[in-house]
Amino acid sequence: MLSQEPESLAGFYVQKCGMKELGRSQAGDITVTDGGFNLTLFKLRPELGEPHMEAGFHHLGIAVDSVEETEARYLECY
Repeated sequence: MLSQEPESLAGFYVQKCGMKELGRSQAGDITVTDGGFNLTLFKLRPELGEPHMEAGFHHLGIAVDSVEETEARYLECY
């Protein structure tokens, strides 16, 4: 998620949603978690190279054991 103020947004998720902070980058990005779901709040900046530089959700990442197996299962559907 892109944010102008990731620190304020992270504070909201921690205080109001009971999430915990996992870590911070030197660039000002903050990752929070509920123990099963992680949310990274990226500080909005040109270095990210996003095609649309507005605040909000941009990407969804999913952790998998094997990229190759997951890709093969995906390709079987098409």
